[in-house]
Amino acid sequence: MALALLVLLGTMACKLWREHGLNREKEFDRLQTQARVVDENLIRQLQGVNRALAGLRYDLYYSDHPGETPNMSRRLQLLADAMPGVRDLSILDKSGIVIGSNNKSALGADLHQSPYFEIPQASPDYAALYISPNYLPSSGFYAVGVSKAVSEVDGQFIGLISATLEPSYFDTVMQSVLYAPDMTVSITHNDGRVFIMIPPNVKSLNTNINVPGALFHRHVQSGQTISQLVGQSKVLGDQRMLVFRNIQPAELRMYAPLTVSVSRNLAEVDAIWWDEAKLNLGLLAAFGTIACIGLAYIHKHRRAMHLAHIEIQEALKETAQRFEFGLKGADLGLWDWNMAKNTMVFSDRLWQMLGYQPNEILLRGGLWWQLLHPQELPVLRAAFIAHIKGHSPSYKLEHRVRHKDGHWIWVLDHAMVAARDEKGRVTRVLGTHMDVSERKQAEAHLAAATALQRRTGEIAKIGGWELDLSNMLQTWTPEVFLIYDLSVGTPLSLDESLNCYTPDSRHKLEQAMAEAIRYGTPWALELQMTTTAARQVWVHSHGEAIVQEGHTVRLEGTLQDITERMQFQAELQRANEQLAELSVTDGLTGVGNRRFFDQCLASEWARSMRQEQSLALLMIDIDHFKLYNDAYGHLSGDNCLREVARILNTCICRPGELLMRYGGEEFAVLLLDTDIAGATVVARRCLERIRHAGQPHKNSPTASHVTLSVGIASVIPHKDISEQDLLEQADAALYEAKRQGRDRHMCATQGPPPAPGPSQSEFYLG
Repeated sequence: MALALLVLLGTMACKLWREHGLNREKEFDRLQTQARVVDENLIRQLQGVNRALAGLRYDLYYSDHPGETPNMSRRLQLLADAMPGVRDLSILDKSGIVIGSNNKSALGADLHQSPYFEIPQASPDYAALYISPNYLPSSGFYAVGVSKAVSEVDGQFIGLISATLEPSYFDTVMQSVLYAPDMTVSITHNDGRVFIMIPPNVKSLNTNINVPGALFHRHVQSGQTISQLVGQSKVLGDQRMLVFRNIQPAELRMYAPLTVSVSRNLAEVDAIWWDEAKLNLGLLAAFGTIACIGLAYIHKHRRAMHLAHIEIQEALKETAQRFEFGLKGADLGLWDWNMAKNTMVFSDRLWQMLGYQPNEILLRGGLWWQLLHPQELPVLRAAFIAHIKGHSPSYKLEHRVRHKDGHWIWVLDHAMVAARDEKGRVTRVLGTHMDVSERKQAEAHLAAATALQRRTGEIAKIGGWELDLSNMLQTWTPEVFLIYDLSVGTPLSLDESLNCYTPDSRHKLEQAMAEAIRYGTPWALELQMTTTAARQVWVHSHGEAIVQEGHTVRLEGTLQDITERMQFQAELQRANEQLAELSVTDGLTGVGNRRFFDQCLASEWARSMRQEQSLALLMIDIDHFKLYNDAYGHLSGDNCLREVARILNTCICRPGELLMRYGGEEFAVLLLDTDIAGATVVARRCLERIRHAGQPHKNSPTASHVTLSVGIASVIPHKDISEQDLLEQADAALYEAKRQGRDRHMCATQGPPPAPGPSQSEFYLG
């Protein structure tokens, strides 16, 4: 009855625990969904701010008439009024001085120590959107700075365009996801400062939650974009379940992520589950009370059955004694198994074999099976069942039985069915045991010696060895002596042989031997050693543990000299590495060759299609290069190609931007995650630096020095276009640049060309 109640209680506990987990899992899913909603809406809001700042930056610094926008303050005020939640729009120079703002009182202010200025100044990124920690400006309300860096063509930092956002900018999105009164939503900067929480909480604005032990700190340390945590809230002071989700879209290239956290009070989440648990436990208590009432009747019945069982046992004992006298002379132990009652009787000799005093333990069928060796138990069960079903005339097997002190003894077990009931079911089995341990030990020693001889004899030209763990003595075959450069005779001691290995190889071998002794794990290692003749060799060491009665008694294995194979593998690897490098490198300029270009374009096209990012290509041609060769000779032409490749290499700054020689005097630059505007910046940089180098070209109709023509194309790859389309666009733009007079770049974009500017390279392909 106790077992039944415990099973029922356990089942109910498992059910309640599973429901508890499912309840929390469901709540985590809801919080996860709400966090994603906030994430997606905030990204759209930040993208809007990013586009507005980028557009303002372009008009002020990169348009055809940079810095000539009239009524700058009025325009900034109109733009700030059109952007919800934007309090101030400011323009700062490279020293942090406000040179333009919709807030006239801010003009001339020195903000070089402002949190939204220091980070972009320290590590400017033209494409990044910088979001500062929340701060307290002169207005007295917490705010957040959002800014974009401004740089020269060569990438030098020259200023900043920033917008000050009020926390109310995010209120609408965050309010929309609240579905429970105990729920909170907050946005936290990466430094651990909360700059908005819904419902509002003043304490959160003055608390750094990125401290050891805090849930936010655990999320940051995990390195994951999304975390689900349960614990004590540092701000609210109660137990909560939270979902953290980092906001850092790739297109914004934010310096540090914002983190959205959506949480609920843990007690409120578990409240319904607690009510159900109390109801179930009450029902279980009522059932247990009713069950105990019937226990008295069952107990009375069991006492009567027990007295009958004792009488049967006495009768069986008398029968066993009669058999005992008849079997003493044969040194056999007798066992009698009453299968109807599941009881067993042993003779005194059988008790003696097992090391027990007569009747020292209570014998039942289940206990008897526990005394048998686990490796032999399946075979014994199968043979015994086959006999009692009548499939075999008798049951006769040799197997191991556990002695009282823990070791195993071998017995010859012989049994037969003694009685069946009227339905043919077996009710009694009689059997004998004979101790055959000494014979089995002799057979084991002989088998071990034979196995060693067979293992080493089957291995052709490979040395065999054995280590006896009882005395740590080694046995070697002649081949092992030859590997060690020793005369065949007495082997080295274990420590002397291990000293021949290099420190690293010895550590590996000792560790493998220790694991083999402890766990029986075999090993196969390639190791380096120095022989007694100071010869450096590589060997393949293989070993395994020999286990007896659950203990490792010795190690056996082989040793093979593999020096020639290792040398060949090393030479082959070096040759393959050199071949791979030569196959993708242009031999003249040292940059990637046409084959490398084709490989990179195919792989980056597929990656950009998956991530829906822009991929830009610059096709660059040295103007009038044939005339250069005619004037200076082909050797000087080769030097010119190398110098141009070196200068172009200095013009690509970001990781992943690739310069390759496309063929002849033509080069290609692949720009990842780059649109036409970004590619144009790189193209201008290339043209300016080639002009600045001033390498003479006396026969050029374009200029007295070497010049370039550049074709620019950029697309967002999709299934309806291919890499060849991008290549053809860039090539067409290059052709147009040559047609327009060379020493310039052309972009493969639609639209009318702009008015002529100060640089002769600023043209567009219409």
